[in-house]
Amino acid sequence: MNTKKIFYFLGNHAHHITHALPLYNKLGGEFIVLSEEAKIFCQAKGVNVIAIDNYPGQHLQFDLDKVQCTIDYLNNHGGIIFFYDIFNIVPELTNLKKIMLFHGNSLKKYYNGWGISIITPWWISIIKNFDYITTLTPIREKTLREIGVSENKFIKVGLTRWDDIIKNKSIIKDKECIYEKIGISNKKIVTYMPTWCGLTSVKFTGKEILKNISDDYILLFRPHPSTPDYIIKDYLSIIEKKDNILYIPENKYPDISIRDIYLLSDIFIADVSSVLTDSILTDKPIILALDNQDIIIFDDGLYTFFKSVLKKIVFFGGQNPFKHRLISARYTPIKEIFDVVEKVNTTNAFLINEKIEKSLNNGIDTAAWTSVKNSFFYDVEGRSIEKLIDFVKSIL
Repeated sequence: MNTKKIFYFLGNHAHHITHALPLYNKLGGEFIVLSEEAKIFCQAKGVNVIAIDNYPGQHLQFDLDKVQCTIDYLNNHGGIIFFYDIFNIVPELTNLKKIMLFHGNSLKKYYNGWGISIITPWWISIIKNFDYITTLTPIREKTLREIGVSENKFIKVGLTRWDDIIKNKSIIKDKECIYEKIGISNKKIVTYMPTWCGLTSVKFTGKEILKNISDDYILLFRPHPSTPDYIIKDYLSIIEKKDNILYIPENKYPDISIRDIYLLSDIFIADVSSVLTDSILTDKPIILALDNQDIIIFDDGLYTFFKSVLKKIVFFGGQNPFKHRLISARYTPIKEIFDVVEKVNTTNAFLINEKIEKSLNNGIDTAAWTSVKNSFFYDVEGRSIEKLIDFVKSIL
């Protein structure tokens, strides 16, 4: 296979390289970024990467004139280009097969806040411009079909990073790499990897978790790369006062990969993000974390009622009477996990150690885990990369 014809577009989202590496390690190719900072980040991973245009700070929508050299470079080479997010550069690439792989399971797409729609007309227009799209999950496939994406574009595989988790989940990962860095050994490892976009717990609840975590546990804190510096600063001030918390952002410890974290952790604290479903694949306990302003409503009728009341109040000049952000959960199978796991918010975070102990002692609810896995994933055999490579070979 000619690896010179395979590209991975990250733009300034260099942290998405984690999602691209499993495929890159099999196919090779070249990463395309839009700043020297992003290039340095990727070089730390030992990959082939180029930054033709230096356009830092821009994310999904660019001034296309400022990335014209990148557009010309890609169109002149042709081949296949993989994307992990939605960029307005996509329609400009007319001489490549464009494949959308996504960077997460799009779980957030199944939740709607008041008046918030993540799937916008612009999002749909870019999605329809791809030649092929990995559908990730059966429910995601249904969503793509509903917005008018042709089924001829569907590649029915999940996230490639799931393969590593699935195939290695039975491995007992040596925890010495953590013990050595933190100077503590023989304790259970709790991993907290909050998201930043959408239903995050990092603004408030996470800080209370770190403050209250017992010395009986080691806590790994790995925030989303987009988490603002002012929030990270708050966390670092808490960590300075604790001996059992290891701050482990991406690239800080090259010898500890995201796969290693999933394998060596004993329990996960997750909010509504891909960490939640990735953790499900490990068959390890999960604690759901939400900030106090977020309440997930699973009953569509109840949500519709509250929404109609709110609309009338606002229409007549009133203010939102609810102290919480009410969220409709349209994806029922996830409810089975939410129903059985321990939950933590800003108010009850002082109970985090009891919740951890209870979760570890009880283990997972096998029936709930199995049901969600059967509903959310195409298969749990770890063959996404294999299927995707076969597809790529067929169109080269």
